[in-house]
Amino acid sequence: MKRIPLLLLLAILIALPACSEEGEPDTADGTAGETADVALEGGDSPPPPAVLGGAVIQKVTDDGVAVATEYIKVEGAPPRGGVVLVHMLGRTRADWEPLVEHLIRKGLDVIAIDLRGHGQSAYGALDFTNFETEEWLGCTHDIRSSLDYLAEKVDGPYFLIGASIGANLVLLEAAEDERVAGVVMLSPGSDFRGVKPGEKVVEYGERPALLVAAKDDTYSYETVAALAGDFADAETKLYTDGGHGTHMFASRPEVLTLIADWLETYLEE
Repeated sequence: MKRIPLLLLLAILIALPACSEEGEPDTADGTAGETADVALEGGDSPPPPAVLGGAVIQKVTDDGVAVATEYIKVEGAPPRGGVVLVHMLGRTRADWEPLVEHLIRKGLDVIAIDLRGHGQSAYGALDFTNFETEEWLGCTHDIRSSLDYLAEKVDGPYFLIGASIGANLVLLEAAEDERVAGVVMLSPGSDFRGVKPGEKVVEYGERPALLVAAKDDTYSYETVAALAGDFADAETKLYTDGGHGTHMFASRPEVLTLIADWLETYLEE
């Protein structure tokens, strides 16, 4: 009778290793651990919610960062081109809502992103408040990835529109990417967190640019005034007041028409 408990004990010891293998699911690098709360393109996880009425994916950049990418498509007619929108520091793609309708009316498909470390692209250790210059410069990968996605959906021309540090970033990306037909820069700065657009104006070449700022935003106003003469083909709009970046959509709603009409000029060529 004493042999029965011993057999039971042996059976339990044999079963324990098999049970211990049912731990946390593997992470992307093959190590056991907690899975990231990110819906990757092509993955099974649900995408993050839309904020602009479009379709959302987490597009993985060429340096391995998943970026919330929202695609708003022209309905009822073939698109005439496409635009990528890049927000200000500490903000999200939701700031572009007033402009999106104007762009769609012009027949332009739109992609709006949350830069890495912002909004729905903030997860794990990715937090813009911890970024140094290297991380900010890395945001150009987010823009390039979004442009790649747009190019899969729409024939050109393609435009980049950015505000504040987003304005600086779109010029850096455009200077390296010949697919970009033109850029719109709202309230750029000569040096935002180490991102310096003036260093890339020559590389940007003959392509057109629209630069916008308000006088009560002194740093950006002075930057636009200084940068304008360095571009081969730049239109500038300097308001007496209006604030910074996408805040001008509320204080200066005519900026929305200004941008749309400027884009129309190059769509007709």
